[in-house]
Amino acid sequence: MTSLNSSNYLIIDTSEACKVWFFFKGELEKTLNLKERPSVVLFESIHQILDEYSLDIREIERFYFCKGPGSYTGLRISEGLEQYLRMNKINCSGFYSFEILNLFDSNYCYLSNAFKNEYFFAWKDKDIKYKKIKKEFLEQEIGELEVISSNCLEKTYDKFINDKIVDFLNYLKNENKVKEVFYYRSLDEEYKRK
Repeated sequence: MTSLNSSNYLIIDTSEACKVWFFFKGELEKTLNLKERPSVVLFESIHQILDEYSLDIREIERFYFCKGPGSYTGLRISEGLEQYLRMNKINCSGFYSFEILNLFDSNYCYLSNAFKNEYFFAWKDKDIKYKKIKKEFLEQEIGELEVISSNCLEKTYDKFINDKIVDFLNYLKNENKVKEVFYYRSLDEEYKRK
């Protein structure tokens, strides 16, 4: 296992389900892919990790939260936890799930089901670009690209991110940014009149 340094980190993604990656003293120690709703399992999972490794929450150097795109409810759970940690002066940063494309060449794209017959599609040119596309245009847009998907294919984001989690954490440490939550649709798009 590649060591980062002697720090402890938690990466949390509640955009579709509840995923947690825990680094203890710079080593990946735990990967949790929890099937239950994030509101039910996230806080308990963090408690269990802290207890198992005899850590105080302030011994986590930084929490990294996925800010989307994804489920409104799932994102609000992690957003609430992040706000609570920030109020208590605990370091937090955000990332978007499609940023994993920064670890790959331009032969990859990111795809997730945005519901309402739409997909969120991101690809890498010089920078990452994204748009929503209708289901009937998927094949045309994807073309020959290798797909990294959060919720709609067998070759999932989980497999890609688990294979690259140490590299992804290094990328996040260099970014260290506070980011806004990224929903699939704006309020006006979600509730526009038909």
